[in-house]
Amino acid sequence: TGTPIPGAVAMLRAGGRVRMATADEGGAIRFDGLPVGPFSMGVVHRGHVLKDLRGHLTEGRNQVDVSMARGATIVGEVRDAQSGAPVVGVVLSVSSGDAIAVTHTDEAGQYRLDGVPPDATRMTARHPRYVEQHLAVAPTLEHTVKVVVRLQLGLELRGKVVDTENRPLGHARFMLGGLKSKIYK
Repeated sequence: TGTPIPGAVAMLRAGGRVRMATADEGGAIRFDGLPVGPFSMGVVHRGHVLKDLRGHLTEGRNQVDVSMARGATIVGEVRDAQSGAPVVGVVLSVSSGDAIAVTHTDEAGQYRLDGVPPDATRMTARHPRYVEQHLAVAPTLEHTVKVVVRLQLGLELRGKVVDTENRPLGHARFMLGGLKSKIYK
């Protein structure tokens, strides 16, 4: 709608440095002392979808106008599927294209995701001790959506790495899942 968004926070990466600026009452931001070359900038504000921009700074004055879409809100709680206890520190994310909204659960297992892209269809819940879960979501701009997540405790794999003479090997790495796996330290 072209309405200024005071308080929006912009994080700019240019010339190997990261800088932050907060929009004034008129929605204006300003970065000085930037080098010629590529830049990337993310802009966030509660209730709006994250805006990610990339470009190239040239000699003289550079202008970037940012239009931020309103985002939906998803609230809820995360509980252990077995005990019903709240799960603290779960990372919840919803994405659509380049836009993403991320939060984590508090001490009561509750969360609030603001700035959710209205066309998002999937939410992911991650915690190191639990099985990752993907949930279908249907956020709307008209009302807050509530999603309760129940996570299953994951299995544990333990072992030790030794050489052929059964001596422990420090700083060894192992992979789970074959060729497309992650390497763990």
